[in-house]
Amino acid sequence: MAVAIPQATLAGLRSQGREVTTPFSVLLDNEQVELVVHKTLRVLPGKRVVGYGEYQGQPVLAKLFIAPNKAKWHAQRELKGTRWLEDAGVATQQLVASDTFEQQGHVVLFKWLDNTQSLAELWQQASSDEQRLQLFLPSFGLLAQMHKAGLKQDDIHLNNFLVHQGNMLAIDGDGVDSSQQGSLLPRQNILDNLAIYLAQLPPYYDRFVSQVVADYNARQPEMQPMTEVELQALTVRWRKWRVANYLRKVTRDCSEFVVKKSLSRLEVYRREWDCEQWHGFLQTLDNCLVDNSNRLKSGNTATVGVAEYNGQPLVIKRYNIKSVQHRLSRCWRPSRAWVSWLNAHRLGLLGIQTPQPIALIEERCGPLRGRAFLILEYVAGPDCLSHFLAATDSSEVERWLPAFNQLFETMEKYQISHGDLKANNLLLAESGLQMIDLDAMQQHDRPGSFQVAFQRDLQRFNKNWLNASPNVKQVFEQLVSRFS
Repeated sequence: MAVAIPQATLAGLRSQGREVTTPFSVLLDNEQVELVVHKTLRVLPGKRVVGYGEYQGQPVLAKLFIAPNKAKWHAQRELKGTRWLEDAGVATQQLVASDTFEQQGHVVLFKWLDNTQSLAELWQQASSDEQRLQLFLPSFGLLAQMHKAGLKQDDIHLNNFLVHQGNMLAIDGDGVDSSQQGSLLPRQNILDNLAIYLAQLPPYYDRFVSQVVADYNARQPEMQPMTEVELQALTVRWRKWRVANYLRKVTRDCSEFVVKKSLSRLEVYRREWDCEQWHGFLQTLDNCLVDNSNRLKSGNTATVGVAEYNGQPLVIKRYNIKSVQHRLSRCWRPSRAWVSWLNAHRLGLLGIQTPQPIALIEERCGPLRGRAFLILEYVAGPDCLSHFLAATDSSEVERWLPAFNQLFETMEKYQISHGDLKANNLLLAESGLQMIDLDAMQQHDRPGSFQVAFQRDLQRFNKNWLNASPNVKQVFEQLVSRFS
């Protein structure tokens, strides 16, 4: 006997937040046909539900727009954007139907495509830079078609391209801007659109820019050819903007992070960790640091230890308050845990490896801050100081030299100083060179202040090798001299 699928109401979908119960059905107004949603794929609480569904016997990708006052506007943007892409000959998902439910909710349905993967998923699975480049370039072909028709994607990122049966599709009509429709997009708009797209990747992949420029210029002969220099410069500018924009997100409640705030406590943590067991764990952080056998650092200002949660080792760093005077000096400022939390996410966007930040906890008395905790993934590996001081020849240093070069180049390009670049603040992990202890890190606005701080970093880094073997010392001195 078939189980009846409950019918959802517009008010019910809005009130369920992120946890929309499936399966559910809605009755469409015009055709009085039932849409069944079997699985949610993305939920923007109170605004949008995207899922796999069934409509008139065929599988569909269903987008339900439910925001009060804005549902109709977003649905129309989705419809118009999709039709603009089709009219421009840009491969996109096939539109099946659109309708309303309960008059105020709006639905846009697309043909369901089996075995599709986003460009972001394929990018992660690729095993080499060459594979990534070959995956990446076809998306610029779609962008060239859009630009030729005077369209641009305002929400451009790897997840807005799908690959189905070897063909790439552009999706998300809601983000298509048609204000210049009918003629080739102005050159500066094209450059900005491409630079914003490239800025979604870490700086390491700026090495693709020369191929991107050659590929795009060949596809767009009507436009004055762009140069690698101008696209590189714009990519750096837009990446800085993206970093600043993202850092405003990492301390607010959103799809990626949970934020809980009271007069006595602030908790910010990654949403995938959100469960009752995790809530309990966050109340026992002091207990996790009692056992000296798991202690990594004991100091007046910070205590660091390893604790196990659900079979997974985590690093817990507690920023202590030493005295009443220390409390008074710290309570009005962002805690060092807060600064480290922001800097860890900054480095992640810039492709500098650091242990993933999982949670930020601050003890508070109203607006005044007290002790703070930072929880990070545990990364195994020796620190640079102990590893390279034990080395007797330069071969091991030379093996890691590209990673050090990449680190310093990125710091220089994005004007980042660490503030305490001791070699034991760099870990040699299996995944690569990792930077830790980020509470003194800064991204500078002025080149002059950056140069002073960066040169201080390099001098501190160089001091580590005074007692190293001559060969090791020489390699590091040559490395530092390139940036001095």
